[in-house]
Amino acid sequence: MKAYERMKGESSGYSAMKMEIIRPTWSRSISFKSWSKTTELSLSLVTAPKKEEGQSFLKRGKEMWNWNPTINRMIKLPPSMMSQGWMGSDFTNDDLLNEASIVTDYVHQLSGQEKLQKKIVTSWK
Repeated sequence: MKAYERMKGESSGYSAMKMEIIRPTWSRSISFKSWSKTTELSLSLVTAPKKEEGQSFLKRGKEMWNWNPTINRMIKLPPSMMSQGWMGSDFTNDDLLNEASIVTDYVHQLSGQEKLQKKIVTSWK
């Protein structure tokens, strides 16, 4: 659990990312910045391409909101939109909202132990 918390950034985090979406007939690149505070609050800001620049996604608990500067509106995403692709990717709005936890979403089981160079090594399944 402690290793997982360290990987997730304990209580807050910041990242700058670039996502490449490649399809058989087209491709595109999206750059964005993301801030998070625990797993309940996060904000993503699209920084490129110019057409989507400024678009923001806010996660508050089980709710997701979208700010679209083109129409100057904040929209709460309804449950019917949760299975749609995020920014044209295979990553859905629901994936953003209900992030997976390797600790709680999977069953862990000790599969065995063996001795390597006088040390016992445990393998997990």
